[in-house]
Amino acid sequence: MGLPVCIYRPWPQPNGPGGGGLNGDGKAHRQRVAAAKSVGMTKPWLRESGDGVEIQVLVVPRASISELAGLIQGRLKVRLAAPPVEGKANQELIRFLARTLGFPKGDLELAGGATSRRKTVRIRGASLATIEDKVTQVLGDSA
Repeated sequence: MGLPVCIYRPWPQPNGPGGGGLNGDGKAHRQRVAAAKSVGMTKPWLRESGDGVEIQVLVVPRASISELAGLIQGRLKVRLAAPPVEGKANQELIRFLARTLGFPKGDLELAGGATSRRKTVRIRGASLATIEDKVTQVLGDSA
């Protein structure tokens, strides 16, 4: 009895026939971006909700300072100086976003993800344009 034979089978190419468009010329990606823009979804981390706006955030606790750190995985990355213990990171998130975006703390609430790094923050009385402008001022063109 000999050793098992390993047959080399290359993975399907992302942009080949039936490919997903992950690499290569980026045609599929450009088509998805164009479709998203046509229905007003240019910022996946930001959306309207009832009486305000919801922001999708990815929280990184125990950072040296609290700061906006860019966009990742379709979310606004927020580094927080607070540890994720007994709700301290959630309190710091609300305090930091209120100060950074210029809204009273009472207008911000944690709408989802209380025990997760992926959170949803609702800002009452805010508009998409206002939040987008303020985040762009802090982050620059990466937002």
